Amino acid sequence: MPALSLLGTCILERLDFMRAEKARRRPNYTIIFLLFCFWVWSCNQQVTIRDTSTKLSERLPESSSFWLSQDLDFTWSTWDRALEVSQKKDIPLLYYVAAPGCDGLLENPSLLLRSLIEKNFVSVRVDPFTHPDRADHLLVAGCPALINALPDGRVFARAIDIPTDKVEQYLLRMDVAFKKRKKTLVDKVTEQPKSRLTKYSISELQLYLMESVDSKDKGLFGPQKFFHAAALTFLRQTGDSEAIAFVEDTIEVLLASPLWEDGSFRLFSYSPDWQHPAPERDLFDQAEIIGLLIEMEHWGLIEKWISYVNQSIADPESGALHGRQLQSANGEWWTDPNIYVDRMASSLIRLIDLSEIMDSVLARRLAAKGIDYIVGKCVDDSGSVSHVCNAEGATNLLKDQALVAIALSNWSKKSSNGSLMQLANKIIQAGNEKKNMNLGDEGLVYLAYWHWNYGEQSRAKQIINEARYRSNDVRQAALWGLLNLHMGQSKL
Repeated sequence: MPALSLLGTCILERLDFMRAEKARRRPNYTIIFLLFCFWVWSCNQQVTIRDTSTKLSERLPESSSFWLSQDLDFTWSTWDRALEVSQKKDIPLLYYVAAPGCDGLLENPSLLLRSLIEKNFVSVRVDPFTHPDRADHLLVAGCPALINALPDGRVFARAIDIPTDKVEQYLLRMDVAFKKRKKTLVDKVTEQPKSRLTKYSISELQLYLMESVDSKDKGLFGPQKFFHAAALTFLRQTGDSEAIAFVEDTIEVLLASPLWEDGSFRLFSYSPDWQHPAPERDLFDQAEIIGLLIEMEHWGLIEKWISYVNQSIADPESGALHGRQLQSANGEWWTDPNIYVDRMASSLIRLIDLSEIMDSVLARRLAAKGIDYIVGKCVDDSGSVSHVCNAEGATNLLKDQALVAIALSNWSKKSSNGSLMQLANKIIQAGNEKKNMNLGDEGLVYLAYWHWNYGEQSRAKQIINEARYRSNDVRQAALWGLLNLHMGQSKL
């Protein structure tokens, strides 16, 4: 039984008991209060229900450039105004985190559910792909998700991938909790410890990753299996014979699994044996995988990936690279029309390298057109980079600024185009001017890489020494580990 359903059953059983007791005698308010405190604590735990590929496939359009969401339209507040309105009305905030491929919680809502969302909460819909900064602010671990916050913005409850038939019940409880036990909620949120940031040494990171090895099915962690390509690259680069053998065995298993097809990789497997691939492809993850395959010299596979990018991802006219694809029930792939600059820049970095390493004419052509697109469509006159180059989205994210600067600097050296290096410096400067450049920002590792290879190495060393991240942030830990391993070398 899913954790959330079990929790809901337990709560309902307690409430039924309380009602029965009230009918016979005066209720014990101490017990009721303790039960409520337990319930508030439980609601604040992130609960993840595993999705299935069938569920996602059934929601996909047969053939369309637009995502056909099954969520009904609601009257949403804007991110910028929500906090002000919530404080003025003294009602809680509700953030619905959803996007193509992870939505559908609000299909066929009742009148009560509509009223809850539009009247009892100040509700905001957040797309984690167009606004990853907002998702990071909410500390969202997945989507679709419902995030409940006090009027001052502090989160007091999260429900991630909650079953659709439990949404109304969940929001009713959150509404009652705020109205009748607001002080308890405030005290509970105040008592919550802040998330701690850490930094692994090379040996600590190697030990942490090797302890996470799946010796039976290969790969790291589980039960859902992601590639964790940066972590595999780090393990291979440590030079440890056991780690190298594990990485080679893992890649062999992955390439024989359904996750590898038609020159591309699925995002993850629902099962630990890699046999149940998610109907999703993400270009950012693929760029990291290709980086590992370059080191392992799998040139035939890489050729197929370049062809896949050319045929399925690249816009033949503009040169833009689309970052996400979702598979429909009939096997066709829907391509997200948004151009996500982090996914495009990371792929261009690989294509630029491959144009030289493999002397690939196709990779060189894709890289040249892609660089022209980024310069013309993704960067403004001040050097600020748009996260979504062809639509509304976040701007001036440190990760985007640094990745674009790396791509431009790399192409500048290959093409002897000095103006691109000047633009890269301008972009880095615009990113450095951010006032909210905090420890834990993944963009810092890319910023350090740029400085080590194209800027001031003393600045890179300073950033590396100050690096901190959440202990479970595998990608960022691996990227910092790689940068520490490769100080003095040109490749990350």
